[in-house]
Amino acid sequence: MDRQRSATPLFFLLVLLALLPNASGSDEWERVVSRRPWALGLTLPEGCPLDDGGVLDWSSSRNLTIVVTIPKINYTDNTVYVIVSAMTMSGTVLQVAAGIEPGQNHWSTYVMYVTGVYESRKEYQLVAYRAAPHPAPGSRLSLSIYSAVQGPYTTWFGEVYDYSTGEKGVFAIVADGSASFRSGGQEVIALESYTSNEGVFASMGNMVLHGIFVDGRRVVGGWYVDDGQVFYRESLFVVGGGAPVPSFISISFSQRGEAVWAYSPVSWEASDETALLLISLLLALAISVIIVVAVKIR
Repeated sequence: MDRQRSATPLFFLLVLLALLPNASGSDEWERVVSRRPWALGLTLPEGCPLDDGGVLDWSSSRNLTIVVTIPKINYTDNTVYVIVSAMTMSGTVLQVAAGIEPGQNHWSTYVMYVTGVYESRKEYQLVAYRAAPHPAPGSRLSLSIYSAVQGPYTTWFGEVYDYSTGEKGVFAIVADGSASFRSGGQEVIALESYTSNEGVFASMGNMVLHGIFVDGRRVVGGWYVDDGQVFYRESLFVVGGGAPVPSFISISFSQRGEAVWAYSPVSWEASDETALLLISLLLALAISVIIVVAVKIR
């Protein structure tokens, strides 16, 4: 009976080893991840330095503008966004995005807002869907979120401008009772995707962030990269659904201070080394079990 019990852990270890090559394949991982989006972005906390010598104070600011070159993606099997976000003083998250969906070979404009961010159930309100401008892949855009007085109310607006065509779209988003942004870390720009299909991103070129402007003043530093797993920071909200960012997407910074999202093919050598390390650890564990069992039998 003791021999039978001692063989049980070893049996399950051997089964796990046999299944490891299949578990490391991308099909099952892709199926699970595709249910929720991932996002890789930049978050601006309070006090970021500005080009005029001042520092960022979100609570006194009411205009956020991002200048960005979108990826050269002209095909996707699920939605991809270049998305600009900001939370207002009232806790509403406003979002303006350029995005591409299955069946499209160009990008479109999307505008939405989110309420109940800190509650058990968020509510998403779509303002613009597949609207103009419809930028070509690789276009340079400015995406803005700002408040302005409209009649008796202060209303939040979203704006997208395509530098290539001169086309501009302006959208009234919501009047939520606030006129400025909320203090705290704001994830202002992100590449967000509902697909982790490497083929979609293989020819994306570079997504380049040329500048972040708050009330017309350029932010010159102080941000941090946010992949949804930066738990030691105090971000007001997180873009994306918490899915892991694919290893073939990364952010780097140029000498001019621009942030660059780029595709880098996954190295099979690195993947093989990781699998070999896992196998070695499991074999070591199996040997340890065998030694302990042998000692007990004696």
